[in-house]
Amino acid sequence: MKNWSLWLLLATTAVQAQNPIDSLDASWIEACAGAAPGSALEARCSEILNEGPGSGGRRSNAAIGNQLNTVGAQAGVSGRSGSESTDGVVQRVEYGPLGLFAGLAIGSLERDATDLEAAYDTDSLNLSAGLDFRYSDMLTLGLALQWQDNDSQFAGDAGSLSVSGLGLLGFVDMQTGEQSALNAYLGYNSLNLDGQRNIRYDLVLNAGTAEESGLSFASVARGSSDSSQLAVGAQWHWQNQGVWNLGFHAGLHYLSNQVDAYTETGGDGLAFAYSAQDQTSFVSRLGMVLSRNVSTGGGALLPRLSLQYEHEFSDDARDVTARFAEDANGFAIRWQTESPDRDYLKLGVGFQFLAAGNNSFYLEYRTLLLHDYYDEGIWLLGGRIQL
Repeated sequence: MKNWSLWLLLATTAVQAQNPIDSLDASWIEACAGAAPGSALEARCSEILNEGPGSGGRRSNAAIGNQLNTVGAQAGVSGRSGSESTDGVVQRVEYGPLGLFAGLAIGSLERDATDLEAAYDTDSLNLSAGLDFRYSDMLTLGLALQWQDNDSQFAGDAGSLSVSGLGLLGFVDMQTGEQSALNAYLGYNSLNLDGQRNIRYDLVLNAGTAEESGLSFASVARGSSDSSQLAVGAQWHWQNQGVWNLGFHAGLHYLSNQVDAYTETGGDGLAFAYSAQDQTSFVSRLGMVLSRNVSTGGGALLPRLSLQYEHEFSDDARDVTARFAEDANGFAIRWQTESPDRDYLKLGVGFQFLAAGNNSFYLEYRTLLLHDYYDEGIWLLGGRIQL
């Protein structure tokens, strides 16, 4: 068994570094000081801190192979879930007294790698269904149930993340003029996050000595957490009515996303316990929609083109705090997530079909433009049937 007492005397405070790899690399000695004799963590520490030349390289290899740059995505992936499906629910222009509506959003997202967060690809599926009631000519109330399932795969087989759950959204639409309206919504989502971290690294033990040997380590650490989300927003929109329709809208969207603390299992001594993460997003939206009214035998077809500018006021870089699950001293290892891209565009192309009896259906494709980290495309399909 190794004696970590000398190194423990040097560990008076937690190491704080922005980059998760650098933070772990600088924390091995202090974190290993709390490894219980005979534990799996003590065995890993004995390998990583093996005496002799090259110990710094071993610590760096092990830090890279622990894939901690995948952890910051947990709040990011869950925080992005469901926003496009919500848009499909709350944006409508014509009502009967009572209606049923449903929406489907199928998305694909690619996230570029940075020094702080790993690259990943996400496939998303969001469903919504609900009921709206036209209380008066000026006021419509509605309620929607939402379900979402998102699967992310990290680049280089570093791990995976699955986010799924249910949400409830209430909204109100108020007519503010012949061609303008204001809608507001309040929603809550309860999500489950299941993550997997694939740990892999190679070490050279006793480098430069007669006992020099190689070691390849591979293990899987799994963790599960819950996320609670509160979404509040409002949007004003104006649109002329004619053969060519031009509309403008402006709105605000607020999201509070809380991911619970959790402890991984597995990992052969390298499982981590993570503190809770709190994410807050506050986005302004300004956009326009151009459509053309094409009469058909069964109703009106409106091909449409939309462009929306969004600005993120919040969602700043967050501190992530973790410790080895088998570290009796609970030495804190800290790093930061990436700061957001503040300004970007959304482009949409699609059509809406207005059938007899105020029934309506829509199909649209949306994509992100000029975003620093994300390439995203989402298909939106839905409709409303008047009862």
